[in-house]
Amino acid sequence: MGNSFTKLLSKAIKCKLNLRIVMVGLDSSGKTCLLQYLSGSTQDNINTPTIGFNVNTVSINKKLNIILWDLGGQASLRSTWNMFINDISGIIYVIDSCDHNRFELAKNELIMLLEEPKIQTVPVIILANKQDLKYAITVERLKNYLNLYEENCFKNRSWDACAISALTG
Repeated sequence: MGNSFTKLLSKAIKCKLNLRIVMVGLDSSGKTCLLQYLSGSTQDNINTPTIGFNVNTVSINKKLNIILWDLGGQASLRSTWNMFINDISGIIYVIDSCDHNRFELAKNELIMLLEEPKIQTVPVIILANKQDLKYAITVERLKNYLNLYEENCFKNRSWDACAISALTG
């Protein structure tokens, strides 16, 4: 576990790689805002739901290109996530850490995605977003609440969870 994305990025920078990463999560979790922040774009239309997907390339040290796919998180779009997971290097799962009523749904959607056989070894980072807001749960409390350590899809997978704010960095 731990630092799986750091290791992946370190190897990729040395090899001049292109990484394909999908960013998923429930609607309104902050995926598009994070994509815009990482790509240096102005954060326009961040309250407009993503219909389908957004894609952008983030370059690091001119040696690494991360192609980030931001997939829509509405209930009607979640069934399409598995169409985007071929040949991916990693998964970013964004959770709104203020949306306490949907933690269980967020967990169930994540587990359903990770049970796909073709991505059983793909590393995952879970981002507890909106940490800049008053009622955000800490990443440690979120990990304990979701009890991911007990889920089979996490037992032999590199994964970690981090606290972030897509608005403030």
